[in-house]
Amino acid sequence: MRKTADKNRKLAEKKSQPDKLAEKKSPPDKLGEKKKSNPDKLAENKSQDEKLSETRYRAEKLDLNRIASRTQGFTGADLTHLTQAAGLRAIRRALAEKQDLKSMTIRTQDFLDEIDRCKPSPAAVAMAEVLANWSA
Repeated sequence: MRKTADKNRKLAEKKSQPDKLAEKKSPPDKLGEKKKSNPDKLAENKSQDEKLSETRYRAEKLDLNRIASRTQGFTGADLTHLTQAAGLRAIRRALAEKQDLKSMTIRTQDFLDEIDRCKPSPAAVAMAEVLANWSA
């Protein structure tokens, strides 16, 4: 009996103590309340964006409709692979033409040339067939 009384007393003590996790939680933001912005932080972020834009590669006006019509059934991972492959093709072309990489552009033809090598995932094709049969 004494053991159960000690256990009950310990449980009561634990319940009466405030929860340590509850103390550490910060109060939730009020809806509609705007957070204050730090102008120095904004200026720093702008300068970082300017640095990034200097090193980004350009893409000429891509014919996205033509690319999209040839990428039916591609998943996000497949499109990522295609984009990386097209970028590498553009780099190889720029190096072959002894062109500066900073002035290099990715062309629609780079994508179209790589589409044949970058096939859609088999699981995505199978899922598309199942969905087409299911909806019919």
